[in-house]
Amino acid sequence: MTHPLYTWGYQSRSIEELLVIVRAHPVICVADVRRTPYSRHQPEFCEHELRRVFGGYYRHAWMLGNQHRTLPWKRGPEWERDVKGAAAQLGDCPVLLLCLERDPERCHRSEVAHEIRGLCGCEVTHLGGPEPTQPVKQMSLF
Repeated sequence: MTHPLYTWGYQSRSIEELLVIVRAHPVICVADVRRTPYSRHQPEFCEHELRRVFGGYYRHAWMLGNQHRTLPWKRGPEWERDVKGAAAQLGDCPVLLLCLERDPERCHRSEVAHEIRGLCGCEVTHLGGPEPTQPVKQMSLF
């Protein structure tokens, strides 16, 4: 069985909102797809804090990160391996892809989610409507 894949951007949001989402959806693993998991303006989204909050349920998938913050972004040689690994993990548990950009249309996580969906056929939901647990209108970059 393939579990759902969620995406969420924390820009101008709080860690409490992320916790609401994780509790409202069957999210088991938070996969951080930022190249560098650090935030000067929102330190609660730095890697060490996310590891403290989520423990072993937090993963830093740095190979899926967007080093230059552009779309489309350049994929490294390990990218395909990591996408396949993320897709395989969906067989075990629901995953939330975490990144900075609030708008999924402007974030590379939409492309990552699209590739994972192509590999495993999972349903993708971009969260972050007016209420944290509501989906936003999914607009594909493709």
